[in-house]
Amino acid sequence: MIQKYLNMDVVDELEIALAPVLFGGGRRLFENLREPAPQFRIDKVLDGPAATHVRYVRQWSGVCLGPVQEIPSFHSSGRRSVI
Repeated sequence: MIQKYLNMDVVDELEIALAPVLFGGGRRLFENLREPAPQFRIDKVLDGPAATHVRYVRQWSGVCLGPVQEIPSFHSSGRRSVI
């Protein structure tokens, strides 16, 4: 469902809880996005014992609010990559 709204350019903020997945694939929230994909910057990070909570804010072209961050993806092995 998130892909639909990202492709429609109606998402300004994302709050995501990242939890490690030991077995299985988890969900890939940011696949099948149109090109170019919307850009977000990290606004806030809260680390907890069970998850990391990240708040992303939309980076609009021509507006400089800080460095643009790529959305991280976590593999089932726990390794982190960037989409």
